[in-house]
Amino acid sequence: MKTVLLLLLSLFFSTGSFAQEKLVMKGEAFNSKNKLVYVETHSYTKLPSGEITDINTKYHNPSGKLIAEVVSDFSKDPFVPDTVFNDYRFQEKQELIYNKDTKIITMKITDLKNNKSTSDTLKRTDNMVSGQGFHNYILKNFDKDKADIKFIVLPKMDYFSFYFQKEKAKTEGIRKFALKISNWVLRALVKEIVVEYRESDKSLVLFDGLTNIDNDNRGSQVLRIQMSYPGAI
Repeated sequence: MKTVLLLLLSLFFSTGSFAQEKLVMKGEAFNSKNKLVYVETHSYTKLPSGEITDINTKYHNPSGKLIAEVVSDFSKDPFVPDTVFNDYRFQEKQELIYNKDTKIITMKITDLKNNKSTSDTLKRTDNMVSGQGFHNYILKNFDKDKADIKFIVLPKMDYFSFYFQKEKAKTEGIRKFALKISNWVLRALVKEIVVEYRESDKSLVLFDGLTNIDNDNRGSQVLRIQMSYPGAI
């Protein structure tokens, strides 16, 4: 009887909503001239729903040098993860910490070279998303034609109102979403972000738009990032 019970418990905790996968996702970022700018490697834990619970991302330049790294922890909130971003080129650290009890989001940017920092706070509200929480928010609204989003831009220590909408994909089995800024004046200045997902397993296959990695001169970059999945860890 004990053996049967243990077997049932084993099956229960290894399938369904409790099963988790440790996976690796690789992204190659190309500019408009189809030149490789950097490679990003994501090591993450995924639930059967596709939702990510934690992720560590490392960014290497084409020569293989580590230029940046971000760690996101979704244990408090699936859309606003605690985040630590290090850009080793500029010796800068960006941090976001969410207090689940007070609903306060604390953001801090530190110049490690000069040991100077600035910080600010936001009140967590509905539809608020930061960083890699965007993936989980897409999954939550995967079957909707349109959804609003308040996207936290950590370097600005503020949020901006966007909406994303489903668009027709060129490839069968792919679902395409476009993220657009709500303000029509700013919309003319900011290129939309396009993401594409496989419908079969809700895996990201393409990101096209403004990235979180600046160029070596600290300028913003609009890149096309093609995703691949080497397999489980």
